Amino acid sequence: MKKLRLVNKSIRLEVDIVFCKVTNLIRIGCEHMKVEIYKRLFKAIFTEDVLSLKKIASIIIQEERKLGHNKLADALEEISISEKTKKTLNEQ
Repeated sequence: MKKLRLVNKSIRLEVDIVFCKVTNLIRIGCEHMKVEIYKRLFKAIFTEDVLSLKKIASIIIQEERKLGHNKLADALEEISISEKTKKTLNEQ
């Protein structure tokens, strides 16, 4: 029995290492996605590209839902529905 337990512990350790590596890859992927979203967001803000801003907002809402942040996603979605487009800096 002791050998069986030792084998099970080593299998568990291998599974933990694989899980950790996958988790790190997901985390790196998420960080890369955040970088891309921030770059797109800033470009859309400074070019006053409203369509791109709305697409980015939609992506952010989807990502928050994936993370289980449903209250935040709902609040952001409500803002996206209820708020009206205001005059841009160039129109004032």
